[in-house]
Amino acid sequence: MPRILICANSFPPQVGGLATYSSQLALHLAELNFDITVLAPASLDHKSFDIERPYTILRYSSKIDLYQKSLFEMIKTDLIFIVQRGNYLTLAYHINKILRRPYVVALHGHEVQSRKRNSIIEKMNYASALVPGSAYAANHFKELGVNPSLLTVINHGTTPTKKSSLNIRAKYKLEGKLIILTVARLIKHKGQDHLLKSLPAILEKVPNAHYFMVGDGPDKEYLENLAFHELGLEKSVTFAGAVSDEDVASCYHECDLFAMISRQCGNSVEGFGIAFLEAGYAGKAVVGGDSGGIPDAVDRDKTGTLVDPNNLDEIAVGIIDLLQNKNKRTEYGENGKSRVLKAFTWEKVAKTYANLFDNILGKPGN
Repeated sequence: MPRILICANSFPPQVGGLATYSSQLALHLAELNFDITVLAPASLDHKSFDIERPYTILRYSSKIDLYQKSLFEMIKTDLIFIVQRGNYLTLAYHINKILRRPYVVALHGHEVQSRKRNSIIEKMNYASALVPGSAYAANHFKELGVNPSLLTVINHGTTPTKKSSLNIRAKYKLEGKLIILTVARLIKHKGQDHLLKSLPAILEKVPNAHYFMVGDGPDKEYLENLAFHELGLEKSVTFAGAVSDEDVASCYHECDLFAMISRQCGNSVEGFGIAFLEAGYAGKAVVGGDSGGIPDAVDRDKTGTLVDPNNLDEIAVGIIDLLQNKNKRTEYGENGKSRVLKAFTWEKVAKTYANLFDNILGKPGN
């Protein structure tokens, strides 16, 4: 049974995309008969979470503790899988130099935004494989000087969440509305501002449209001021704030259309867009910004529509087209669910990683 050490900076009970990514891969790789050990930071209430897992979790509480446990585990494992670079990359690089221990690095897009870029890329190029989550991310890292032969694109996955009893139409008095849903942090590159600015044009053609935002973040005050004071959309916009995963699942199922008009803002860009897969699993058509890794998550004109995220007219036209065409929404939604079940469950993603790890461990000298 191959021993895999998963090195993570975010792990449940912490919440967030990378915590989910790490824990889902650990779970499903363990189910595929890998001997999994996860190295992750200590957090509040982690003991009750850890005891129920079918794999080993080692927690560190300080940088010294991190170094000690990392070195010990890296020496005895068969393969090191670095989910988030942090301090792990340098340690794995030196262990590889001494013991020829193979390491694989998942790439999310922000790993080389540092003054130490050249050193980081050098250490990445000693890895057995580098795994970006989208074709966009792969091209980005090629441009930065990463060895293209090391790159293997493996898209992220999603795990269906059971719906809660939440009825957003009843709770928020939205009966008869066509609900446009966004599930994302309230930050600039997620594009809620551009959808809000497009909403007056949408309402001209679809008067019963309603924009429903789930999520919290630093731009909340700005977006509320934009919606309610600058644009006067208080009757057509809801800020639901942060809600439970089960309530999010209910929102996906009850909306008419999912839209996330992400765009690049400085170094911030959508690396993939798991929310599009979650909406697809719920059978919903989507509209996405044609930016970053979103074209990997949205199959253009099959599961959804891609629009220029900086063109307000194009955003409005894309959303109006789907709101006015129920048959197209249904077709895209059915295609989206089928696509998720075929290729984007975490079970499928873990099998792809398992094949990669088996190939690496089967190479002479490893």
